This record gives sequence, structure tokens and C-alpha cells, in this order.
Amino acid sequence: MGEDASVTLLKSKLHAAAVATENGDFDAARDIALQILGENAGNLAALHIYFDSTKIKAGDPILDNLAKFCQNNTLTGAIQSQLQFMYGKGLSDQGAYEPSFHAFVAANRLSGKNANPNATASLSKSLIRNIKSRKIPYLGACKSRLIFVLGMPRSGTSIMSQSLGCHSEIISLGERVGLGEALDHAGWKGLSSDSLATFLDGLDQQKLTQIRDQYLDSIDAQDAVYVDKMPENYWFAWIIPHLFPNAQIIHMKRPPMANCWSCFRHDFKDGHHYSYNFKTMMAQYAIYSEMVLEWQALAPDNWHNVNLDDFVVDAKAQLLPITNHFDLPWQNECLSPEKNQGSVSTLSKWQVRQGLNVNISKAWENYLPFIQKTFLR
Repeated sequence: MGEDASVTLLKSKLHAAAVATENGDFDAARDIALQILGENAGNLAALHIYFDSTKIKAGDPILDNLAKFCQNNTLTGAIQSQLQFMYGKGLSDQGAYEPSFHAFVAANRLSGKNANPNATASLSKSLIRNIKSRKIPYLGACKSRLIFVLGMPRSGTSIMSQSLGCHSEIISLGERVGLGEALDHAGWKGLSSDSLATFLDGLDQQKLTQIRDQYLDSIDAQDAVYVDKMPENYWFAWIIPHLFPNAQIIHMKRPPMANCWSCFRHDFKDGHHYSYNFKTMMAQYAIYSEMVLEWQALAPDNWHNVNLDDFVVDAKAQLLPITNHFDLPWQNECLSPEKNQGSVSTLSKWQVRQGLNVNISKAWENYLPFIQKTFLR
């Protein structure tokens, strides 16, 4: 039998609301979510959309209902976790930082997700050691001009790519997996510390050309300037100058506690399991930091370090070296990322639409006393 008409209609509404949030039309998304919640106050998908598209005010009946749902111990840990993440966000919007902090702690504990930082650290150290001991060849320049924006999740990669994408001569690709897929096709996928050496020994001119061609095909590259915003490309940043000698790597940075807390307070749902425990979150930050320092030392001319704190205060000073590198004229539109018509599907979709606001980088400081008391003793 076919799907019930009411279920089909609900799915259609949820899809429309999700698209609206990605496009920055939060009013439309909120209206749809409220309509669904009016019929079913416990619809989890509608609750997600509502909290993604709304700055919660005191006395919000949706938040009050959510508080009751959070007390329902018959729900699975995974669902309770999602509810607590939303509840923490709602309390944070109201400035209730201490109860918000405890909601986020509960959300992460209930998620049941965990990671093994020791295994990750072992692989990253082996990668660094093997790459530094080899002379990997470099390919010649190609007509496509590329900007890779990378860093830890929640480091400002979204607002940077949206700002660059406001330039009339720059095409923002959003988060692309093309570089990782091209490397996987070349044998990267499933590598262990023991097999890295064999993989790296095989990176001759022909293999590098195959990787580059597959990546360029994945973005349908033409003679233009493209922005590839995949934060986790910090794992692959060592190979970017070998594939694209003229590429620019923008490394978005935040202070460790700022970045770790921002990840910890958000539900990534898929991946980033290290973020659900503050100790493993800090361990991952240390792993990432070591890698980017090593990769930058190998090709300093390709790298630009941009602190999010500096970017929201004076974006032009951070962007001019990039546009100048590609001989592009400066355009003030780059200072208004909230006006970028491109969709944003990351967790930063709300923050990006608020423009270059110091609160993007400083809001975490409201939680510092609780972070220190709970995690840093």
C-alpha cells in the first residue's frame, strides 16, 4: 500500500521548513514548525526546525513543553539527548547559562556516543612522520584557482566561505567531500598506520594527476576561483600544495576552550563522536592543532591563518590577502555574508545569517566558569 496522505503531507512540510532554514528564511521555517507542533507538540523534527530558526524568549510555550518532555524517562537516551540539546539552546538564548550548561552536559552524556582519541592520535602522528620523511612530487599549476577553508568544526569556516562567496568572481561550493573521495579512490580509505608508507610511496606524478583530475571533475571546475569549505580537510591539507601549487588554504582558528565548548554544545548527529565528551573533544583539538602546524611548515606560502575573533572585528583585513593573491578587486559585499543567497546546511546556518557579529566568537565566554569548574579541575 502507498504512504498515507497525511504522512506524505507532513514530510513535505518538514522538507519545506528545512529548506527555508538553509536559505535563511527563518520566519517561514518557524511558521511551518508551529503549524506541525500545533497538531503534534512532540514532533521531534518540527522541534528541531523550531529551535534552529528561533531565538527563544522567556515564556515561550514551546520551550515549556520541551522542559516537560525532558522529564520523560521512558524515552530512549538518544531522543532524550536531542531534547536536552534543544533545551540547552533555548535556555542559552534567554541568558540562563548555568542551567543551559547542565542541559548540554546531560545531552552529551545521554547520547551514548564516544571516540578513541588514542587511535586517532596514533594515525595522525604516523601520517606526520611518514610525510615529513618523503619527497612527494608537485604538479604544475592548473587553470582552476582554489581556496580551501578548513579548521575544526565550529571554527568559523561557514561565515568565511559565505563572505568569500559574496564576491562576484568567487564561487562558493559549500562543504565538499571531493578531496577525501579522490584520495579514497587512490587508496587512502581504510589506511592504518602500518599501510601509510606504502600509500605515500605510490604518490608519483601519475597518481597525483589522477587525484587532481578526479577532484576537479567532482566540482565541475572551470576557469574560476572556487571555495571548498570542508573543515576536516585538515587531514588532507598536506597534499593540497602538491596537487594545486597556487591554492590558498584558509585555516580558521579559535582558542581551544572556545572551539571545544562550541562543538560540545551542538549535536552533530552524524560523525564527530569525539565531541560528546569534553576530554575527547580537547584531545581531538590537540590532534588537529599538531597536524595543521606541521602542514603549514611544509608549505607556508599556501597558508593563511585567520582567527575568528579577528575576522568578525575586521573582516576586510583578513580577506584582502586572499583576493589580492588572485588579483581580484576588493568588493564590500564580502563584508555582508548574511546577504549571500547560497544555502547553508551546517550547524552555523543561524549564526551566518546574523552577519559579522562579535557574539559569534565571544558567546562561549558566558560558560567559562562552568567549564573550568566541571572539566578543568
